[in-house]
Amino acid sequence: MPCGTISSLPSAACAGSKGCQQDGIQYNPMGDPTGAICNTTQDNEPKPTVTYKGVASGGSSIKRGINITYTCDQSTPELPFTVGQNELEVDTYYYPFAVTGSGACLQDIGGGGGGLTGAGIFLIIYFVSIAIYLIAGICYKALYKGARGMEMIPNTEFWMMVPGLIRDGCLFIYRWIAGKTYKKSFDAV
Repeated sequence: MPCGTISSLPSAACAGSKGCQQDGIQYNPMGDPTGAICNTTQDNEPKPTVTYKGVASGGSSIKRGINITYTCDQSTPELPFTVGQNELEVDTYYYPFAVTGSGACLQDIGGGGGGLTGAGIFLIIYFVSIAIYLIAGICYKALYKGARGMEMIPNTEFWMMVPGLIRDGCLFIYRWIAGKTYKKSFDAV
């Protein structure tokens, strides 16, 4: 019941509501799907409760709402429900539904406590190592070598060559792949 609304069965009068009450030959919508309130009652164990605000049918001033209380019972595999006597609150009749079964029990859905993966540990070590390398190198060059500005970066010459080396590597791979995919149009002499 909490997962959807009624489309047109058993009656179009109930379309869009969370439930439908048959009163003789008349059908009345129950529960406004836009007004759900979720609570947890604490007895011996938590019992989730979903309340749908009242909705009136046609020109009627009588509003009908739904209270659904879920109770965990591991010995009942299905989710049977019972309907109790309606209760009047201000201008709305609330119909209590009690749903009892194993499907209403709190379940561990996993997640949390899984810890770090190998890739996560690798990335932490990698970035911490880079930070230590830069901080130690900058301090050493600044304090012992008297370097200032760009000269303070450790192995400055190497880091200045890296973009060009990456470009050369990409061009080499591109040319190697391009050479494998089409035949040359001339013969070697």
